[in-house]
Amino acid sequence: MSTPLITLKNAGVNLGDRWLLRYVDLSLHAGESLALVGRNGAGKSTLMKLITSSIELDEGSLWVAPGVEVAYLPQNPCINGIQTLASYVGDSLRNPAELHVAESILMKMYLDPARLTNTLSGGEARRLALAKALVNKPNILLLDEPTNHLDLEALIWFQQYLANFSGAVLLISHDRSFMDDLVKTVYDIEDNKLISYKGNYSAFEIEKENRFDQRLQAWKNQQKEIEKNQGFIDRFRSVASKAAQAQSRQRQLDKMEKLSLIHI
Repeated sequence: MSTPLITLKNAGVNLGDRWLLRYVDLSLHAGESLALVGRNGAGKSTLMKLITSSIELDEGSLWVAPGVEVAYLPQNPCINGIQTLASYVGDSLRNPAELHVAESILMKMYLDPARLTNTLSGGEARRLALAKALVNKPNILLLDEPTNHLDLEALIWFQQYLANFSGAVLLISHDRSFMDDLVKTVYDIEDNKLISYKGNYSAFEIEKENRFDQRLQAWKNQQKEIEKNQGFIDRFRSVASKAAQAQSRQRQLDKMEKLSLIHI
């Protein structure tokens, strides 16, 4: 595989009383499209902010390849100031002479380049922020709910854009169809860890349920073993002829790595 564009190694974020993320390993390569899933509050948006360096790691490291440009679309973009939409998006251009590129993307998002930023609805502001993220053709796109407020024609154009995008895409979305068409790997944040699943979102759901069933059966088997050994210990710990065996089983229980159930 090619050299990664960006790598997180043993990354962790501590909230003071608990770890939100811990021992997170993630590499993004050109041409990859990945989905990031997990329960609300699991740390999905936080992980994206780590990649943009807008928040700091409490442990671990972040490496970014030289020259790599990261564009981030937050779930709730903040549009400050009053200016035309073309000017707002064009401010991000490496070459200001290419303002027509900004105008072209805005029109594909069904936004008038001459319109003022303070006249936008919430949905229009998100489309503006998406245009700003795309305008410089970055190496990495971090997209938090990118399909919200896109009408069908804009969505079709955006899907085609991402299908032809040569960089890496990491997205958070509740649009199952969008993820199924785009992503090839799903990363699930579960109990502050990052778990990888190959395939699209539908494949992820099946595989996660299968893994849970396997873990549940292993947990049930272990509980039976614990119950059996504990019964022997309770019965024979005070019996001289069996005390040594009871102590041995107690040591086995003490050393046993107890399984926990993963919530789905």
